[in-house]
Amino acid sequence: MSIVRAVFPAFIAFALLFGVVTHPSEMFVALGSIVLTLSTASSIIFFGFVLMAALFGFERTSGRHMSPAAAVHVHRSLRDEVA
Repeated sequence: MSIVRAVFPAFIAFALLFGVVTHPSEMFVALGSIVLTLSTASSIIFFGFVLMAALFGFERTSGRHMSPAAAVHVHRSLRDEVA
């Protein structure tokens, strides 16, 4: 499995480098459109979650962040320094 993790990104990098060298203008357009598509899709998904959180009040009603903080555990050897 570790070989696949090393070889697959290297293969993708080689393919992109080969494409940039042989067809630079087409690769520029293709890479630019991929970046724009992914950034637009991720921003739409992100703002969708922000809108859902604002509409349904996930932060206000979850209650988990409103619980009191747990006591901090200090090791015996450090108690004299902390106190």
